[in-house]
Amino acid sequence: MTHLRCQFLLPGALLLAAACANNSSALQQRYDSASQIDSAPARDTQMREIAIDSANAGNSSWCLSSLSEIQNPTLRDQTSQLCAVKFSALGRKDVCAEIIDGIGNPTVQANLRKQLGIAAPTI
Repeated sequence: MTHLRCQFLLPGALLLAAACANNSSALQQRYDSASQIDSAPARDTQMREIAIDSANAGNSSWCLSSLSEIQNPTLRDQTSQLCAVKFSALGRKDVCAEIIDGIGNPTVQANLRKQLGIAAPTI
């Protein structure tokens, strides 16, 4: 009987642990730690992970902050695309638009806007 209870408790505990790792306080700690990394590629990799985890948690503030810290333009654009798609799935078109505006490649911007149904900004 104990074995059976553990089978049901363990997945729930793992989900709770994952959710806690992506709360705002944890994301801030991860962001602060990543900001201290001297190696640009290593820092970019950590910022990418934070941006994706933030998007998965629906936290636009940490997602946008992390994206802005990625120095490699290709990695930033790829990560931005992933995050925009996630926020679109969450119904956060405002955040999608802001993320798409930060993509450096105009063709990628246009294609992603079309894919997600986000209007181009008016001038």
